Amino acid sequence: MAGIGKKRVKRRTHLKDDPAREASIPKSMVVRAGASEVGKSLSLLTRDLRHMMEPHTAVRLKERKANKLKDYLTMTGPLGVSHLMVLSRSDANANLRIVRAPRGPALHFRIHEYMLNKDVRKLQKTPKSPNAEFLTPPLLVMNHFNTKSSKETPHEALLTATFQNMFPPLSLQSTNINSVKRVLLLNKRDDGYIDLRHYLITTKPVGVSRPIKRLLKGQKHPSDLPDLSGVRDISDFVLHGEGMSGVPSDSEAEEDATVEVLRPTPTKIEEKLLSESQLLKPKQQAIKLIEIGPRLTLELTKVTEEAMGGKVLYHSHVQKSEDEVRQLDKFHEENRYLKEKRKREQEQNVHRKQDKKKKKSKKNQPSDEHSGSEASEGGEEETAEGHTADV
Repeated sequence: MAGIGKKRVKRRTHLKDDPAREASIPKSMVVRAGASEVGKSLSLLTRDLRHMMEPHTAVRLKERKANKLKDYLTMTGPLGVSHLMVLSRSDANANLRIVRAPRGPALHFRIHEYMLNKDVRKLQKTPKSPNAEFLTPPLLVMNHFNTKSSKETPHEALLTATFQNMFPPLSLQSTNINSVKRVLLLNKRDDGYIDLRHYLITTKPVGVSRPIKRLLKGQKHPSDLPDLSGVRDISDFVLHGEGMSGVPSDSEAEEDATVEVLRPTPTKIEEKLLSESQLLKPKQQAIKLIEIGPRLTLELTKVTEEAMGGKVLYHSHVQKSEDEVRQLDKFHEENRYLKEKRKREQEQNVHRKQDKKKKKSKKNQPSDEHSGSEASEGGEEETAEGHTADV
């Protein structure tokens, strides 16, 4: 038992986090370049993107106007951040940069169209507000993306790998399918534009009458229980559906959206309402996707080798000849050599200053001891003179 005044700690039910597993999970950070200069709509888009990247992202991150990209890249190492999403605005349009922290490469996108979460909800007849769905990462679905590069499209493999590495991999052996609550869809069109959509996964039982569906739904949410004040017996509601409209609602799922899953242990209400044959059959559920936003239409414009500038690996609007490519490669090689040379010189200067400081401190140590001994002798003479004066 815990002592009086001590906090009780759970030792049997508390699961300790695995450091190796935590380090393998990719983490992201969504920031604005020039926090107060991007505008209100782009600031709201930043907030929506942070919710989309949950739970492994900094949701409550506060930027300052003076913060630069270099400041965020410096903090990615101590915080364990693997990807950095930077939103900025130019005179013509909005831009998105995805950086593999801390060194690169960096993918530059032009945002042609975007829609916020609140605008998506306004278009829906019965919008659904997410609750606990953001406690787990979304399921990434990519369409028309190439995993192999070619001479014409050398950036395809890098583009695909960047999006895949932004989310933790899904293992069918260890991942609980019931924990997957969201879907992030990336569709690459024929013109090269990328459509981003964010959906919420909802399931409904199939093969069960609508009155029983209402009762099963009311078990989880008591506010959804049907009003049986006008029914004399529960059998009239279950068998004949009295008090309910015979027309199916708009939210009823289509037949081609049904899947079969293993039936879990039935509840007491299911045992009473369902027959034995229904309990033995696999449980059929209808899957429906509800869009929660945001929407983005992206165009890949440039891929750079480093996080801040560096060699341009791909450009959608500028084509270089072979001679120009060789000249640029030579230029970047010279810059890389000069950068490494300056780094070595700085390290040598630091070591030289440290050695000089150590030698100086060693020289001062004997003089300090000698001065201390002289001070002690002077003190003894003063005490002797004081004794003679007293006599």
